[in-house]
This record gives sequence, structure tokens and C-alpha cells, in this order.
Amino acid sequence: MILIAAPGGAGKTSTAARIAQVDSWTHISEDRVWDELPRDPHTPRTDEEKTIVQARTVAYVQAQLAKGNSVVLEFIVYENPPQPIIFYQSELEKIGVPVHVRVLRPSLDEILLRQGVRANNHDTEVDLAARKANAEHQIRCLSSEYIKPDWIIDTSRAPLEAVYQRYFAYLVDEPMKDE
Repeated sequence: MILIAAPGGAGKTSTAARIAQVDSWTHISEDRVWDELPRDPHTPRTDEEKTIVQARTVAYVQAQLAKGNSVVLEFIVYENPPQPIIFYQSELEKIGVPVHVRVLRPSLDEILLRQGVRANNHDTEVDLAARKANAEHQIRCLSSEYIKPDWIIDTSRAPLEAVYQRYFAYLVDEPMKDE
């Protein structure tokens, strides 16, 4: 199990999708679970919604693990302490799942550039000043005492395949070598 946490636009989804190209690995995006809720976009997330989303996400993870798949779960860090990291790590460890946490931390400029390139609804419906303020807030959340320094990966100007090979290939390929 790999948890990938980062600000929006840091490359979480691309990195998780790359990992999921490897046989027996599945990509789960917490953002997709948030999209399942009937809620207005660009509104603050409530504790009640967070409880629902995280419970569903854990259930999706457990379903994949029960099928014998390894899972990469990606989600946004938007608070300090980083409650999603703490929650998922704790819940997965309770069921005996080895968990590797990685936190992507590109520069603010890189995040804004990536958001401009990907141009999804979350980016195109919010003006640049608001996206910048949100990204700055999310980057500050990465300075939490709960995030270990060896979890942090600076993905600024790093091609996806280079990030995968340097920081994830050994985690993804290692279980297969033991078989």
C-alpha cells in the first residue's frame, strides 16, 4: 500500500496512474470518492463529508486488497495536522497492511503551471489568485510535524517517469521479486 499525498496539481494522480500500470497494482483517488457526494463544487469540506469519504475510500481499498491487488491511494493535503495521512495510515495498519507514505512537494510555480496544463474543472472554474492562495496554503500544510522528512519528494521540473523510477519503482517491484 502506497499513500501519495500532496497539494492539488502536484502530480499525485499522474504518479498513482503510473504505478497502477504495473500488474496487480490499483489506483484509488480520494478526489473521485469526493465526486460521488452530492455537493456544490468549491465549497469547504465538512467533517461529516470527510468521514463519509474516508470510510468509503477505506472500503474501496479493502475490496482491492481482498482481490490480491496492491493499492496506491492518492489524496490532497489541505490541513495541518494532515488528518488524511494520519487516518489512512492508522486504519490500514489496524488491518495489517504495510503502508508507505510519500508526499509530493513541487514548487508553487510548478503547481500553478501543472494546473494550467491539465485544465480540469477544479482549475478552470477558479481564478488564478484563488488557486495560488489555495496552493500556498496546501504547501504550508506539508510543514507539519506529522510528515516525516524522508516522505517528501520534490517533483519540481521532474518528468513523471524519473519520479517513478527514483522514488516508487523499488516499492512497486519489490513485492513481485519476493514471489
